Amino acid sequence: MTNWAGEGVFFIGKLQVRFFGGLRDVTNEAACQLPISIKGESIRSVLERLGDKYGQEFRDKIWVKNDINWRIKMMVNEKGVTKQELEIHLRDGDELTLFFLVAAMGG
Repeated sequence: MTNWAGEGVFFIGKLQVRFFGGLRDVTNEAACQLPISIKGESIRSVLERLGDKYGQEFRDKIWVKNDINWRIKMMVNEKGVTKQELEIHLRDGDELTLFFLVAAMGG
């Protein structure tokens, strides 16, 4: 079986991913479900899989020189996550929320 995680990896759970701001424009959807393995998967790995699914424009919004873009804000199960926590493992039933902050000019 071949899938996003590679040859021979079987998924048994689901991860809910919600998109806000410019990410919703790129994905053309408010949310998606990703299959997830019994071992769980790091946030970084999920972001890379989402880049494979949604393409270069998505990757360009998420990453800047292999680091998470400062405009990206993340939550896991409604708790804020920092870029230093990208190796946190997500499990079946978790929800990852991704916000792309849009810069505003005041006057």
